[in-house]
Amino acid sequence: MKTVKEVASFTGVSVRTLHYYDEIGLLPPTYVNEKGYRFYDEKALQRLEQILFFKEFDIPLKQIANILDNPHFDKQKILQEQKKILLLKRKRYDDMLLLVERLLKGESSMAFEIFSKQEIEQMYTSMLSNLQQEQKEAILEQFSDWESFQNFFFEMAGNEKAQSNFQKMVQWYGDKQKVMEIVQNPNQSAIVKAYGNRMTEIYQKFADCKEKNPGSFSVKELVGEYEFVAKQLYQVEQIKPILLATAKLYQKNEKVRAVIDKKTKKGTALFIAEAIEYFYNEK
Repeated sequence: MKTVKEVASFTGVSVRTLHYYDEIGLLPPTYVNEKGYRFYDEKALQRLEQILFFKEFDIPLKQIANILDNPHFDKQKILQEQKKILLLKRKRYDDMLLLVERLLKGESSMAFEIFSKQEIEQMYTSMLSNLQQEQKEAILEQFSDWESFQNFFFEMAGNEKAQSNFQKMVQWYGDKQKVMEIVQNPNQSAIVKAYGNRMTEIYQKFADCKEKNPGSFSVKELVGEYEFVAKQLYQVEQIKPILLATAKLYQKNEKVRAVIDKKTKKGTALFIAEAIEYFYNEK
């Protein structure tokens, strides 16, 4: 048995951290004496070693607990999954280093290609083939026709004139591989339909507020709700660029505006666009 101070001394983990691990049930001591002193046996130390190992991969403590408490815990499988993540991160850092080197040489950042034209076409084709009927209907409800959706898709993620947008997408989603996976394998239709219904409710709320100042607190609060739902729907970390692009789409594309206005009332789509821009101080 080792005391909490002895464990802290040879592992480098602070006493305070060990106490916290005990509080959250991640690493309870093997024995606590009548004075409240904690003691750890060899099995507890092995568990601490595994905790520290998974922490190196930035895995949240709650997830580490779930992994270690799983009776079917397969360390080899976890290692293989983490290896894939590390390889993806290394590829991302290599790409970013290449960008920095090109910028230092005075080359345009537009020359830095995150996704090739072929990869973008592959993403779009795979996504279409994986769409459920409900998802197709949801897209057509928002974009009116496939040409409008395709133009929006390539404007945001795919044409050769928008390589800078590729970099933004990788930032939004975390890494290149995640972007590919999310785009090629859309959410389950039931989930998309549920979020679609929530979006329709939000559109109606915008319509009801259409006579208000788009920069007013109540309208900004509504944009905040729209932002939250959109972030969950698109599964991105940075939703601002997508919503601002959506605002531009509403302003430029009459067909798309007509779809939103038909669900609510005339002028709603433009009001949403203006409210988004006020929300992000783009006005």
